[in-house]
Amino acid sequence: MKNDSAVFRRHREALARRLSDGLIVLSGAVPVPRNFDVEYPFRQGSHFLYLSGVQDAGCHLMIDPRRGEEILFIPRIDNNHRVWLGHVPDAAESKRLYGFDRVLYADEAPAALRRARKGYKRLYADSAATSRFRSELSGLAPRRARLQDCLEDLRAVKSPGELALMKRAGEVSSRAHREVMKKTRPGMREYEVQAVFEAACLR
Repeated sequence: MKNDSAVFRRHREALARRLSDGLIVLSGAVPVPRNFDVEYPFRQGSHFLYLSGVQDAGCHLMIDPRRGEEILFIPRIDNNHRVWLGHVPDAAESKRLYGFDRVLYADEAPAALRRARKGYKRLYADSAATSRFRSELSGLAPRRARLQDCLEDLRAVKSPGELALMKRAGEVSSRAHREVMKKTRPGMREYEVQAVFEAACLR
């Protein structure tokens, strides 16, 4: 799926307008280990994806409505890690990909949050961000329910860009279902039918 960074920027701007009296901080999903060094397939948190378009694990974002600043924080990945994960965008590439004003590394987030919180009394953060940055955000009045309500309201109304993505997903799914109907035969196992569907989607 092509990442249209302008769509996600509009989402962030809409949220900032609704929650202009506080600092907004969200954390993306992290890998979930299955056993030893094997992890379950990664799925980004829905709210985080809605605001950022970022599919990578271990990221955070901050929106400072008063100063009009948005920062994406990404993990600092070394070359040894890339041997196992393949290419991982660095800060400069992530800035181009996702359309953020600034992209910093996750180990720079504590200092950036301490600077950004000045002048605010309220905090709009999800539970993961509140836990991860407990000391940096302590003293701000948390409004987690208000953040959740605003995000649910915004996500209920789809923009033209979102509608285009949903239409594209429907077209892909429709073709995959037709492929399944053509290739399904008596005696096939469910996993074989699933493989036909997923292969059609990937194509």
